[in-house]
Amino acid sequence: MNKQWTLTILFLSLLFFASVHATLEYEVYFDGISDQKTSELIRRASDTLKLQDRPPRSVGSLQQRAEKDIRLFLEVYHSLAHYNANIDLTLDDTVSPIQILYNIEEGPIYPLIDFDFLPVDENDSFPYDCIRAQDLCMNLGAPAHPKDILTAEELFVEVMARMGYPLAVVHEREVLVDQTSKEVSVLFHVSSGPAAFFGPTTFIGNNTVCDYYLRKRLYWSKGDRYDPDKVNCTINSLESTGLFSAITIAHAPELSDEGYLPMTIQLKEGFHRSVGLGASFDTQRGIGGGFEWEHRNIRGMGEKISTSAFAWQKRALASALYVRPDFYTRGQDLLLLAEYERETTKAFNESAFSVSAAIERQLTSCIRYSYGIMYKQLHNTKTDNDGDFNLVKFPVLLRWNNTDDPLNPCCGTSLQLKTIPTVEIFDEQFAYGITTLTASMYRPLTNSCNTILAGKFLLGSIIGSNRKTIPGSERFYAGSENTLRGYKFYTVSPLDGTGDPIGGRSLVVYSTELRFRTTENLGWVGFYDIGNVFEEPFPNFDRKLLQSVGVGLRYFTPVAPLRFDVAFPLNPRKGLDNNYQLYLSVGQAF
Repeated sequence: MNKQWTLTILFLSLLFFASVHATLEYEVYFDGISDQKTSELIRRASDTLKLQDRPPRSVGSLQQRAEKDIRLFLEVYHSLAHYNANIDLTLDDTVSPIQILYNIEEGPIYPLIDFDFLPVDENDSFPYDCIRAQDLCMNLGAPAHPKDILTAEELFVEVMARMGYPLAVVHEREVLVDQTSKEVSVLFHVSSGPAAFFGPTTFIGNNTVCDYYLRKRLYWSKGDRYDPDKVNCTINSLESTGLFSAITIAHAPELSDEGYLPMTIQLKEGFHRSVGLGASFDTQRGIGGGFEWEHRNIRGMGEKISTSAFAWQKRALASALYVRPDFYTRGQDLLLLAEYERETTKAFNESAFSVSAAIERQLTSCIRYSYGIMYKQLHNTKTDNDGDFNLVKFPVLLRWNNTDDPLNPCCGTSLQLKTIPTVEIFDEQFAYGITTLTASMYRPLTNSCNTILAGKFLLGSIIGSNRKTIPGSERFYAGSENTLRGYKFYTVSPLDGTGDPIGGRSLVVYSTELRFRTTENLGWVGFYDIGNVFEEPFPNFDRKLLQSVGVGLRYFTPVAPLRFDVAFPLNPRKGLDNNYQLYLSVGQAF
């Protein structure tokens, strides 16, 4: 008996496994698809194709699977504005593998011919006729794609908010398809809500930042007409403080009893203190290291104190900076700075201590200017005018910038004009003014912005006292990782009888780069530089301009690209320049 039961169980098991693996193989065909894009969308939507490696065990199940695809295909055609598509299914199980054929009649593309608004409240008097099709990114006569209609619904709410009606609502959307004329029209059932005016503003989440400071960052006042641009500007203003990791601004769902729209700003504070230690290597100045410390919220008013110290083999720099934001008015900062610098170059040895006060203001989204006063105690050696100098400076800077990224720009233009009138106040008094004009341009050559053409023009002039009176380290020099690459560091200038650079009173340098980004993290650059430094206050183009070419590698980090360049001077100066120069630095050259 046990042997018989064993044989029975074995037989039933074999039948079970045979039934499990008795599946049907099949192939899928489409007839009537007009173009490759539609074919890809259809195949991507088909479960019959996706599950082809897992066929069902019966023809009936396969038929059900194939029929379900018809609904999915019709959705694809509706998304392409084919609102009268017809799909027939043929399944031939007399052959092996089974053949599934979809016969498709796409029908015409239905254009959008009209849209309108129907107020749900008979007392709604808003003039909806003022809203144009282009305001909602709708093109009358173009294919009536459902995604465009949904976008128009979202844009309606935004447009109404810009008109001062942030409580506007689309209650229902009717898409009317006329199968006789093969056209589509859309009817939005809407309500405008009341005209809204900014009401009281409540801050939530600012544990250490004072409300008073935050209110100075608001771009609206109570009673102003609601404007989403003012909301966006406020978000940008709060983000620029560096005090918050998250900012959300929302309005109440209805007006208050006083008729105002209450606003709520939800904040999440970030870390207000930071410290940094690091080591570096600069091909011009050697191995170095340093530290930074910063507190960005002194007294809860967004005031910042930062200190830093860096030292290389040929340079040392230490600074302490205090910034008081919104000094007397929003967007205007007070900067107090103390600096110590020591540098050794072939042209000069310098040690300097300076203190300065400056007002810096963002005038518009593109225009920024600053002005101030500085006292600089300077000691120069290895120049033709060695000695100690006590200089009072009055720096003024004007900058126009619409580039998309300060550290790795891909498009836009930057113009900067800087002038520094300078007076020696002790000993033999003299005066001079240092002026530089810098223009940079960035143009993407591909839609993906992986290829960028960049150019930079630098023009400088020192007027006033003669060259020998001006401290050597205050004069112009070129030849560095940013100005006239390929030539020895700070040696591009007029030379004395022994071939040492003595600095000039004017310079002109032009650089152009073709930047390629080959992967997310890697890119390379080809560049050409031309320019020179002149003894006269204005460039003398009768003198020969030095030229260089080179290539560079870029490794893109979340902060800034790491830069490695090799440059070759085309006009090497005998006994002064090498065959090439290497540069390792952070950030683009310009």
